[in-house]
Parts: sequence; C-alpha cells; structure tokens
Amino acid sequence: MTDKKIGIFGGTFDPIHSGHIKIAQRALSRFSLDKVYFMPCYVRPIKGKTAAGSHDRINMVKIAIQGKEHFELSDYEIKKRGKSYTINTLNYFRRKNRNSKLYLIIGSDLLSELMLWKEIEKFSGLCEIIVYPRGEKGYSIAPRLRRAVSDLKMHFIKGPLIKTSSTALRNGFMSGHVPKSEIDKKVINYIEGRSIYEVERGNCKRSR
Repeated sequence: MTDKKIGIFGGTFDPIHSGHIKIAQRALSRFSLDKVYFMPCYVRPIKGKTAAGSHDRINMVKIAIQGKEHFELSDYEIKKRGKSYTINTLNYFRRKNRNSKLYLIIGSDLLSELMLWKEIEKFSGLCEIIVYPRGEKGYSIAPRLRRAVSDLKMHFIKGPLIKTSSTALRNGFMSGHVPKSEIDKKVINYIEGRSIYEVERGNCKRSR
C-alpha cells in the first residue's frame, strides 16, 4: 500500500524564482502530491560551481517557500557535499520513504542532458518523472533521445511556458536591473542585503 506521494524538485536555486514556485505548484496540483521537497544541490556534476554559496541558496529557498503548504526544504545534498548525483538522492528518499511513491520534478530544459546523468537507467525503478515546459523550445526532444529514455516513466504536464531563468536574474542583480515580478520581494531583500551577486574582480561574491 502506497503511503504518500512525494515530489523531489532539485536544482541550484541560484537564485530561486517565481518559475520554480509555479512548476512545483503545478506538479503538486496535477499529481495530488502530499509534499514537494526543494533540494538545493551542492555541486551539479554537469554545470559545476554555483554563484551563491550553499548557505545563501538554502536561506533563499526557505524564504521563498515560507508559508506555502506542502512545500519543504531538504538539505540532504548540501550536507552530503561533493557532486550531487540524483541517483543518490533518489536512493536516499527511497530508504526514508519505503512505501511512498516518488516523483522527480524537472524542467524540460534538462531533457537534453538526461542521458549524461549517473545511472539514469535505474530511475524507472525508483521514481516517475514530471516534466514542465521551460525555455524557448518547451518539450523539444530529439527522436534519438526519446528512444533512449523510453523506459523512464515520464509525465509531460501542460502549463504556461516558464522563461524565467536564474542566469538572467543574476545578470539583473549585477547590472542593477532586476525583473522584480519574477522573484519574491523577501528573496530580493536577502540577496541585496548580503550583496550575493555583487561583481567583485569579475566574479560573483561567494559565501559558504
């Protein structure tokens, strides 16, 4: 008997923005999830280092989801340190929630790199994947990739195309032109108060 339906939403959240919240809310509603865990990574194996440090990214997620029912922060990957492989996270959640159904929530912008993920062939035995349209192309999947991931249990949910990106927001903070409708006001205040994306010697300020 299945106990709960749990969503796992990983990413750098550098910074977390309205697009992330909308994706999580849509997945929560569409699949009647009991909870969505926001999982800031320590180091993404493909993208590498983040601009903001682990401490700040955790705090930004806490601020952004505060008061939102069914949303919760998980610091598993941060505490684990090292490269954040999703297979390890799924195995961790499976051990902690043996009778629960796991859903991995991703944006469609990650589809092109799925075959590079560690032990992707084992995902089908651990979770189902919820994909939400992001970027300019939405659900653009090459036929070769579609065949390669055919064993994965994937759900492509409909909704407004999310074009907001953390990269664009970081650039906005650096240039002083932040699109404030795309990020929580309290998160903006935290970022500015900590000067997280302030340009120093050509790099973003880091705080670990």
